[in-house]
Order: sequence, then structure tokens, then C-alpha cells
Amino acid sequence: MRGRKMIQGRSRLFVVGGVACVILLAVAARPVANFAGVCVPQMRRLDRDEQLQHVYEYLKARNLQTARGVDGQIVEKVNNGFGYASYADFARANPECCTFSLKGPANLEIAPMRRLTGARRSFVRVEYRANWDGSNLSSQMKTRHLLISNCGEVDEITP
Repeated sequence: MRGRKMIQGRSRLFVVGGVACVILLAVAARPVANFAGVCVPQMRRLDRDEQLQHVYEYLKARNLQTARGVDGQIVEKVNNGFGYASYADFARANPECCTFSLKGPANLEIAPMRRLTGARRSFVRVEYRANWDGSNLSSQMKTRHLLISNCGEVDEITP
């Protein structure tokens, strides 16, 4: 009888331990996937080309910046020299445009919590030939420092 109770106690302990492991895996799966660079909503990693396309779209959207005064008049118009008509044009003109790294300018690091949530994957150093009017490439090189998330959301580096 005593042996039977001992076996029942061990099986109960085994079941409780198994349930605890399943719960632990369920809780840890998302942060582990985020830390590994997986875009959790899509359940996949973005490849380099997809990341570069997101960088291109971000820079393209912010090429021409217009500041307006109180009365709506244009106070300042800034052209950032990113007049590429398409991602293919940009990639062709700048085949080595982007460097992805875990360290940013001045040795900035991504906070561990931002990596665990997937909000930040890496720093992106973008070097591209200026294209002021969309047709003529300049020899002038422009440099931008950005951040990218696991799902391709791009943002400026802010302290």
C-alpha cells in the first residue's frame, strides 16, 4: 500500500511539473521569439531585402519636409536628397547602402526590454548617393542612422 501511494505522489508531482513547464513555455515563447528577431504577428522573420524595403519607404516618405508658419505660409522646405523613384532604383544605385548592427552611433545599445517586445531589432546605418531631383545621382554621400523593429517599423534614433 505504501508503495502505491508513493507512485501516486510521484505521478502527481510529474503532472504538476509538466503543467508548470507548459505554462512557463507559453509565457516565455513570445519574448524569446521577439529576442530572436521574429515578427510575432506574422510568425516569421523579415529577410534582409524586406528590411531594406522598409528603410527605403521610411526615407522616401521623409524626403521632402515642409515647415509652415502660423498663417499656413511655407517657412522652410527641406530636400533630404532621397529622390529615388523606386526601391529597385535605390538598391541599384546603392548596393551596399545599409549596415545592420546591435550597436549604434556612439556605442548606443538597444535596451533589452525593447528587444524582448520586438519594438527594436537593430540599428541601421544607411549611406546613399544623394538624388536631389529623382533623375540625377550625385557623388555626394548622405548618411542616416535609424532603428528597425522585428516587423520592419523604422524610426529615427532618439536619445
